[in-house]
Parts: sequence; structure tokens; C-alpha cells
Amino acid sequence: MGDNSNDLVFTWHDKDGEVVITGVEDRNAVHGTIVIPDVVDGRKVVEVGADAFSDLDSLEEVYFPRHLKIVGDQAFESCRNLKVVHVNDNLKEIRFAAFASCYRLKEIILPDGFEKIDLDAFISCSDLERVRLPDSLRFIGYCAFRMCSSLEEVELPDSLSIIANGVFSQCDNLRSVKFPRRLRGIGSCAFFCCFDLELDELPDSVEFIGTKAFRSCYGIDSVKLGGNVSEIDEDAFDENVSIYAPEGSVTAQTFEEAGFDVYTI
Repeated sequence: MGDNSNDLVFTWHDKDGEVVITGVEDRNAVHGTIVIPDVVDGRKVVEVGADAFSDLDSLEEVYFPRHLKIVGDQAFESCRNLKVVHVNDNLKEIRFAAFASCYRLKEIILPDGFEKIDLDAFISCSDLERVRLPDSLRFIGYCAFRMCSSLEEVELPDSLSIIANGVFSQCDNLRSVKFPRRLRGIGSCAFFCCFDLELDELPDSVEFIGTKAFRSCYGIDSVKLGGNVSEIDEDAFDENVSIYAPEGSVTAQTFEEAGFDVYTI
């Protein structure tokens, strides 16, 4: 399928003198590739609006306009054959479920200066193999990459201090995660059912680990931690996981009280 963008009439509305793309007049005319225009009626296109291109099974490839800052709620949700997204350099935010259930999407390369991935943004993108997360990223929402079953490794930037609930849960082929150096907390079910995840240690800065954060991660036998973990749930790790922590530390006491086998270092 080719690019028929020149034949499409894009719908839009004004937002403070700039343009929000809301879709196309004839959704049946979308085949293969679309190129969202940089300018409409002499105004910059800065946002793809909510539900703009959702449920377009005929969409395979999309080019973002150069001034685009925001991909709105569910903008491309359930575009089941979308394989390639050409992201522009000025993108700042991907909102709720924007690419949810885009099963064939292979990679997402986010630019320097990008800041926010909202909840469920890429949930159930089962073919997603590569994600580039820049150092400017400040927030990843709940379950953003849940059930991305082809994802094998992730490098989280040092700009993140919290890994939210369920972000990588049920990524059952995820093997390797590079954690931020100043990570403070890991939310509930953050890595739940990441069966192949291998983990030797967490950053010394970690203070809390939520319920089932690493439950059913069968590749984890033991974890080395710093001395600052003051909040832990008994279900955070599987029962057979050994914890290594500094002698006399808050971490050692916290894990012992939660019923884990703790070995001091």
C-alpha cells in the first residue's frame, strides 16, 4: 500500500492560533501511509487530537509533522496494522492509550526533549521490540508498556525517579532493565510476570518497592539493595528470592519484617 495523503482531507480545529488534527473526512480513504501536514491554513500543526485515527486497520505508517508536540488520548488506538511511526524532533507528550493495541508496531524512538508518556500509552503493543527513552523524560504512566511481549530490554533514563504501577507488567520476554541512578521507588506490579527478567541489584537510592513489583519474575534468584528501603510488601518478590542488604540498615530490617531471607553485606 502506498501514500495517499495527498488525497486525504484532514479535519482540524484551532487551539490558540495553532492546529489540532482531529482526523480525516473519509476514513475509508486511508490506505498504507499518511503524512500529517506541517501547516494547515497557515497555522502550525501541534497536536493530534483524541481518537483522531483510532481503529484504522488500513493504516501502516505515519509521519508526524515537524511542529507536533502532543499525541492525544487514544489517537492511534487499535490501529492493528500500524508498523512504523516517524516521530518528529519536537514531540513532548504521548497521552492516554495513544498507541494501545497497535499490535504490529515495531519500535518507538522518542526525541531529546520529550517529557511524558501517559498511562496505557503502548499497552498491548505485542510486536514492540525497541523503545528509545531520552534523558529528558520525566514521567511514565501506569501500565504504559504492559503486555509488550516482544520487548526484551529497556534503558530507563536517569531523569526518572519513580517507576509507576504496572509499567512493564506482563512483558514476558523482558530480560534486561537499566535502572535510573537516582531511582526512589518502584510501583505495584511494575514488573509483574516478567518471567525472564534478570536482576542482580537495584540502585542504592531506592526507598520503596510496591506490591508484586517483581512477583513471578522467575529469573530473579537474589537482589542486592542499598540501605534506604523503608517500605516493602511481602509480595514484592517471590518467596525464594534472597535479599542482600547492608548490615544494620533500614533495608535489612524492612525485609526481615516482611518475611524475606536477608543476608547482610
